[in-house]
Amino acid sequence: MAYEKVAQDLISKISSEPGWLSKFDEAIKSARSSRIQETKAIHTLENYYAFLNELILWDPSSYVKSSK
Repeated sequence: MAYEKVAQDLISKISSEPGWLSKFDEAIKSARSSRIQETKAIHTLENYYAFLNELILWDPSSYVKSSK
């Protein structure tokens, strides 16, 4: 999957910084145990990267209903 540059920069940072990979894995497990709806589909770092990329591309104006 191709990621936006800012997401790719974070992915590279997570991969290269000592201890970051395990900390992100722990964070994913912690988020899942809290049963937060938005994290339901995130089981792995790859899932998180895809979620992050979608969030970067999200256009909130497409969800605004017209008041007319």
